[in-house]
Amino acid sequence: MDSQPSCVVVTGFGPFRQHLVNSSWEAVKELSKLGLNSDVKVELRILQLPVDYREVKQRVTRIWEDLQPQGRSAGKPRGCVPDLVFAMLCTLCSRRAWPFSNIRAAERDSVSLTSWLPRVRTQLAVHIGMDASAKAIVLEQCAKNRGYRDADIRGFRPARGECLPDGPEVIASEVSMKAVSKRVAVEGVEVTFSRDAGRYVCDYTYYLSLHHGNGCAVLIHVPPLSRWLPARLLGKALQVIIQATLKELRKPDLKTWFAENSTAAIPAQGNQLGDCFGEN
Repeated sequence: MDSQPSCVVVTGFGPFRQHLVNSSWEAVKELSKLGLNSDVKVELRILQLPVDYREVKQRVTRIWEDLQPQGRSAGKPRGCVPDLVFAMLCTLCSRRAWPFSNIRAAERDSVSLTSWLPRVRTQLAVHIGMDASAKAIVLEQCAKNRGYRDADIRGFRPARGECLPDGPEVIASEVSMKAVSKRVAVEGVEVTFSRDAGRYVCDYTYYLSLHHGNGCAVLIHVPPLSRWLPARLLGKALQVIIQATLKELRKPDLKTWFAENSTAAIPAQGNQLGDCFGEN
């Protein structure tokens, strides 16, 4: 078994244009103080990205190469089943309901459990950007490959305004951000859903991360800091949203497992790419 712990990388952006303080990075720093407080043991890593197309391309590529993500690649299951569900499935499968301690011992002894349950680490990139005109936190479903005409902080624009030559026009996250937006509730903060991330460095970052991470990435836009929306509150909101995102990310794995190991019918999850073009 791979001993590397599950990891969530959360990025924020540095200053740009007239915004000398970027609320995205201030919120990420507050999240780092709080931790994820997830029901599954995950390591939180934070990283500041410059509002620079070329630098972002290099850093996003390194994020996924260094973390060796387990995306939805051929022949590999995706995601990580939380301990509580893991134990529950042991019972539902007409198999012996092993105590958690025995499961962990089996892992330490390199006993394979993957013959009956997918057991790979979750790795997710959560990119936080600032939308200067936003009044709410916006969860973005998908990223676009073309249309990047605005210059970054160094005056650079991508060639032909595209992210990846010959890349698909749209890449959607494996996470249903619409479902996450309906699930989360943070007092004092409105959370909404969007299909258009804006065609600037945030959207560009999202597209690259979705490409390299096989869809295991999300983009969250936050408003500028204000008296009514301080960094501390944004950090708490990010904690709640990421918790819900991790739960949503695991749904397809549980459904796939049940479909392969049970005769019970399982409702299909909506197509996230469809969410990029359908009605709210």
